[in-house]
Amino acid sequence: WSPARGISSDTVANPVATPTVTTIYSLTETITKTGCNNSNAVTIALRTLPVPVIITASGAVNFCEGNTVILSGNTDGIWSNAATTATITIDTSGDYYVTRTNICGSVNSNHIITTVKPLPIATTGNNETICSGVSVMLGAPSIAGHTYSWTPTTGLSSAMIANPELIANKTTIYTLIETVTASGCEKTNHVTVTVNALPKAISGNNITFCKGSSATLGTSSIAGHTYSWTPTAGLSSATISNPIATPTATTTYTLIETITATVCKETNSVIVTVDVSPSISTQPASQSVCEGSPVNVSVNAEGAGLMYQWRRGSVNIIDGGRISGATSAMLTINSLSTSDAVSTYN
Repeated sequence: WSPARGISSDTVANPVATPTVTTIYSLTETITKTGCNNSNAVTIALRTLPVPVIITASGAVNFCEGNTVILSGNTDGIWSNAATTATITIDTSGDYYVTRTNICGSVNSNHIITTVKPLPIATTGNNETICSGVSVMLGAPSIAGHTYSWTPTTGLSSAMIANPELIANKTTIYTLIETVTASGCEKTNHVTVTVNALPKAISGNNITFCKGSSATLGTSSIAGHTYSWTPTAGLSSATISNPIATPTATTTYTLIETITATVCKETNSVIVTVDVSPSISTQPASQSVCEGSPVNVSVNAEGAGLMYQWRRGSVNIIDGGRISGATSAMLTINSLSTSDAVSTYN
């Protein structure tokens, strides 16, 4: 046998060959008696294990749910998730590597372990429909280790808690960003709060009139609105927008106006002040007075907010000189003369 390198014996018919490289071995066999010989050759091709590939990641391998990372480096192997492509896109946690195989065996590449961090829920609650000025709670109870940020902040009791109270006066879309402090993962959600307008509930201006008189309250009605007045005493109707009020005493009337479609309601009040007509309980008395002396003429009257005006005949008297109390319950005339006595004082 030749070459003798890598075989157990070069003079036996069946040596054991252990070459370190691919080798062509030639055999010459000779018949000793005749000296005849013949030659043949055999090639032993030496194969090795495949070379492992090196895989790489396109970015961070610890990332928040919803993100991905691309692993690359495969040539002719199989990924640990059974893919055979040159690259794979990963969105789940796992241990990823490439296996190359030939007749000599299999080898694995380096390993890349990915960790997907969960997102928070960012619960905003269901969309709400409310009346202007009515409060509603958004969100859900808070979770320890999470932060919260609401926008816009208008009408919110706090923009930095999980479940703020909202008092809104116009339709608004509120956005919540919830963040897990430890991982930095965040999620955004939205909730729409539809705000229906309130009716005006126009009760009218406060009114003052004399007992026995009447006045119209409120204003013209609006289709689709209902009206309720309390108390009902003295009203022509308690269920219309503009009843006639004829109370016998001062009364505060309250109107509740409701929009039937939205059930939004508003309340207002109006005060109807009833004045009692004044009455004179003691009339002024006729008197005989000596000339030069003073005279007092008085009257007793009953009623609220009384005002007085003394007259001589049909002419109003004015304070001044000898006269005082022309606009009070008692009229005084000093140093009375005969000319003062020719008329009637009332």
